[in-house]
Amino acid sequence: MYRATSANSRALTQTSTSANLSMLVDSVLLALLGGGAFFLYLRTLAPVLLPGDSGEFQTLAYLLGNTHPTGYPIYLLLAHPFTWLPVESVAFRVNLFSALMGAVAVTLTYVAGRLLTDRRLAALISAAALAVSTTLWSQAVIAEVYSAGAAFLAAVLVLVLSWRSSGRSAYLFCAGLLGGLSLGVHMTVVLAAPAIVIYLLLTARRNPRAWIAATSGALLGAILFVAAFLYLDWRAPAADFIAAAIQPSRSVWGLAETDLDSPLERFWFSVSGRQFQDRMFQPEAVGKNLWEYASNLGREFHPLALLLVLPGLAWLATHRKAEGALVGIALLAQWIYTFSYNIWDIHVFFIPGYLLLALLLAAGVAAGTTAVESGMHRLLRRWSMIAPAAAAVLVAGILLVTAVWPVLAPRWDDVSAGRVSQFDFDGYPVDHFSMTGLTLQTSSIVDAAPQNAVIFSRWNELYPLYYIAHVEKGRADLTFIEEKPYREGAVSENSTVQFVLAHIDNHPIYFTECLPELSDAGLTCRGERLGMVLYQRITRG
Repeated sequence: MYRATSANSRALTQTSTSANLSMLVDSVLLALLGGGAFFLYLRTLAPVLLPGDSGEFQTLAYLLGNTHPTGYPIYLLLAHPFTWLPVESVAFRVNLFSALMGAVAVTLTYVAGRLLTDRRLAALISAAALAVSTTLWSQAVIAEVYSAGAAFLAAVLVLVLSWRSSGRSAYLFCAGLLGGLSLGVHMTVVLAAPAIVIYLLLTARRNPRAWIAATSGALLGAILFVAAFLYLDWRAPAADFIAAAIQPSRSVWGLAETDLDSPLERFWFSVSGRQFQDRMFQPEAVGKNLWEYASNLGREFHPLALLLVLPGLAWLATHRKAEGALVGIALLAQWIYTFSYNIWDIHVFFIPGYLLLALLLAAGVAAGTTAVESGMHRLLRRWSMIAPAAAAVLVAGILLVTAVWPVLAPRWDDVSAGRVSQFDFDGYPVDHFSMTGLTLQTSSIVDAAPQNAVIFSRWNELYPLYYIAHVEKGRADLTFIEEKPYREGAVSENSTVQFVLAHIDNHPIYFTECLPELSDAGLTCRGERLGMVLYQRITRG
């Protein structure tokens, strides 16, 4: 009896020691991956104020107002504490938030790969491959929502897989909560919902607690998203997107003066993606987007890594059918949406799909290392405990050198020099002008602007002007409005003229160019320089 008890005790001790050692190894790998990814992004981080959407996020993460559709209130509230950091400028700090979220996405991809395959080396390869992928890297060094969206997607998948391995419904509640909150980060995360529903049908059909946990978490997350939007709407800074870009030009959208008066009306305009509805689900975009996807895939992942994706899907279909369905259907949903979206920056919408491809890569590496270990075990029976593990490490090392390093190598000089990386995407906000001239030019305009001026500006300069005026220089008297809001086929600017006529007696008003509708309304344009830029001062005939 004593011997049996002693043997059981030793077995429990050995199991506990093994589990602790496994956790330690995973923790070390997580630290190396997360720290390494953050190091890459920090060394190549854009340190300055940026134009366009990035300038909008840099400004409104500080001022706390809703952005262009879909508002992104959860992203702004998460980024806001970074604006308090005692380092560099507010603009730099919001860029830094993207770097952290990129590193979190990489770290959680490792955890998801580990749960998916039970192979830490396979998970390591997949997370490292994602970390150096071009598009995620490009978004992790500027103020943008896409690295945060990737982090939320990875977190949801980790929680769902953790529920399967542990049976704890709390994981599903948290997955639902993050899924609901992701409505305020980037809505492509929600495209994973059908895959998760099917996954639960396969694994928890007779488990009402699981369904209740997931549904209640999602409902709470969605409620918090709405509350966050309404909170930022209530704050109503002058730089809020509705005020700066939509309300003055409401006739472009077919809106009456009172159509955006209530918070719920503004919420629906934003969350429904009114600004971009005409570009969604366009069959004619499929061919172009497929070509761009196929053309860019080689700079996201090395061809050797891509060769392992299909074997990875096959391995999951054979060994873990439900998990294979989860990843495969989630990827299919991403493809259906993004391939039919006729938008100029479609490349950034591919990021969630790249994360899912990284998980299939993990499964492919797991399949390969399993085969190698089995072969080594048969060949070297005397070293059956050592040889397979050594072979797996060797395979992982070879893949890191041959499939990950070649993607990283072209940017290694930037990392070594601590230099901002250049990415050749159309409209990418980091260029020579944004690095050297944007802040100088916008500062000169703000310094020269008369008291209470209203300045109509192009989108790229709109939020940099707000940032310099309202964040850095305390010129809250200045109002900036988008001169030509985006809408396909829009021609009417009647409400813009009405806005000018209503304010011209009390505010100096400037446009970047003399619009025909201003002249048609009997208004006169006179060239007047504000700092480094020639504007058109608008006066009555």
